[in-house]
Amino acid sequence: MNILSLEEWREQIGYNPYHFWQLAGAKAPVTSACNSIVRQYAWQGADMGGRSDIRSAIEAAETRISTFLHYSPAPHYVESTLSFPRYPQTNVYRAGFSGADGRWITLQLPEGQIQAVGIETRTVIQANAATVLSDTNVDTLYDTFTVTVPAGTITDVSEVAVYFASANRLYGDDITDEKYRIKPVKVTITGGNIVIKGRSWLIVKPNLYEGFNVNQNGQLDPSDTLNYAAAVDVYRRYTAAGGTTFQTSQAALVWESQPYPSWITTPYAGYDVAGVAYAMARVTIRDAERGIVGLAESVYDTPTDSWYSYPWWDSSLHRPPDRVIIRYLAGYPLDAQRDFRLNPKMSYAVSRMATAETTKRICACDIANRELAYWQFDLARTSGAADESYGMISREDLNNPFGTRRGQVMAYKEVKANRVLTGFVAG
Repeated sequence: MNILSLEEWREQIGYNPYHFWQLAGAKAPVTSACNSIVRQYAWQGADMGGRSDIRSAIEAAETRISTFLHYSPAPHYVESTLSFPRYPQTNVYRAGFSGADGRWITLQLPEGQIQAVGIETRTVIQANAATVLSDTNVDTLYDTFTVTVPAGTITDVSEVAVYFASANRLYGDDITDEKYRIKPVKVTITGGNIVIKGRSWLIVKPNLYEGFNVNQNGQLDPSDTLNYAAAVDVYRRYTAAGGTTFQTSQAALVWESQPYPSWITTPYAGYDVAGVAYAMARVTIRDAERGIVGLAESVYDTPTDSWYSYPWWDSSLHRPPDRVIIRYLAGYPLDAQRDFRLNPKMSYAVSRMATAETTKRICACDIANRELAYWQFDLARTSGAADESYGMISREDLNNPFGTRRGQVMAYKEVKANRVLTGFVAG
């Protein structure tokens, strides 16, 4: 799943929105032989990349940037499996979930910028909510869609997510991978209703992008309302922190079975060498920026709707767990002032680096690809056509971990001051 949406990438690059989303016609003509529409897949056009190629480049850029930063450019849901902390001496067990500092035992998560602990959850606010198309700038083209649904108990606009309805999703796909999410959108709550506004080109039916000969030359008429989704599904997407089973809890502890004679003390794990036992655990965020948390086994008491810690020596397991599974939301916070889009410095870095790593041009000639060519240019070159000379790149830029293309260098410069480094103190 790419965190930076294709629409945000398009905005950063400055491509025509109708043509990028395969819309063209009498009211939005393609005026150049080489400034063509962008198709969904590369194989649908000769010698041109598609939106799927751009999506892949964005995902690759986000992965490389996240590895460097030690956190994601924007919040995403993660499930990490970690070894449970042990003492160097293998014959010494921890007496409980207390750390050396007297607090709950500490774990370092693989990434920082922890926003919440719990599992990703979606609940339907309204299915098949009608979309209303409008021309807000009076240029005879649809440019906006609006959806209005009852707010109910929803008060946080950041939790509202819009997806294509099942009738427009291909192959019976569900929405768990976010592929069918429509973003960015502007959400407001007023008069007891949730009002969602977005750009019309974002709700072109996905099934119309498929196939080799889509309409005439692959173009979809932006004036034809049948090309747009008549209804969408509106969900509440949030972090559920109160899961009461080991499959839905904030964390789960895992014990492996042990060989004789230890197995007689671990019946919950069973006697099978492949047997495992599970228990629920709760997590406290100790240092959100660096991804440091505290953890302990917990039991949920249904009558009182409360949690309490549970030491393993009171159970039949009698030993620390072997590993722990932690579920959380992590990544650089979204910008609430910009309708919860990526923070500008993160979107700039991801979009430029993704552009640099796009392997195919998205149109048929260099003129239409001038912006892409600019960011894809390799700054390590010392000469070009007809022995044209270029300025030397600095040694620091040449050795950056992303690469020497202009987009890669600019992404490195943007994120290097924001990385989180971890270290260890001997003692």
